[in-house]
Amino acid sequence: MRIVRLSGLGLFAIALAGCNSGPAGTGRLTFQLAGRGSATTAPSFAAGADVLTLTSVEVVARKIRLERADKTCPTEAAEGPASSSPSGSEGDGKSGGGDSDCANVWLEPRILNPPVGPQAQTAFTVDLPEGIYQELKMQVHTPVGGTEGGGFLEAHPEFDGISIKVTGTFNGAPFTFTTAVTAEVEIELDTPVEVTAGKPAAMTLQIDLGTWFAGAAGAILNPTAPSQQIRSQIEQNIRRSFHAFEDEDRDGDPD
Repeated sequence: MRIVRLSGLGLFAIALAGCNSGPAGTGRLTFQLAGRGSATTAPSFAAGADVLTLTSVEVVARKIRLERADKTCPTEAAEGPASSSPSGSEGDGKSGGGDSDCANVWLEPRILNPPVGPQAQTAFTVDLPEGIYQELKMQVHTPVGGTEGGGFLEAHPEFDGISIKVTGTFNGAPFTFTTAVTAEVEIELDTPVEVTAGKPAAMTLQIDLGTWFAGAAGAILNPTAPSQQIRSQIEQNIRRSFHAFEDEDRDGDPD
């Protein structure tokens, strides 16, 4: 796997309405996704005579983790499932330590759907042990079957050999672009996330979809029948597209 290290980027903790309802000694974290900022209001990109419009993006991710600033693991794990997010997506996260990386958020493989339009959307919520968290890790992952894959591939056989699926239109013609790209994303946080009982926290991960099919000199890479060279460039763009920042107003832009 290619390791993508993103430093100098912040996550944020914000107070949300309501009280934490998780186990004692835990706080609630809301994990949000953004696909672009508010400057572009439509899910389309134009360059010369070419127009690319995105309809949906699906990313298979696993091992979404937050690590404590002091690198210590909690002595007790708070077990999921977490509560449902306001947007209605299922809260299937599991929290706690237990591996050599001292990971504190752990998810089996799941599909992340970054919005193709502006604004950030809630992906899931999870209860975490109280503490200050300094680093976000996540794997973009081609799923495997059986116990190792957590049953994901059996539930989603259409993702056999696929880690990312994009649908849309290119110059009016529908397309589906798939790739088996893998990436291990590690984001060191300038501003740590503080998880506190009774004061839910939130973080936004932006996957900059506007760069995925961006070629040289502002051109659009044709996703309909990409050559190996174009496919490799798209995959490199994908690996570089993960960011995190303070976004208290949830508009998909850094505050």
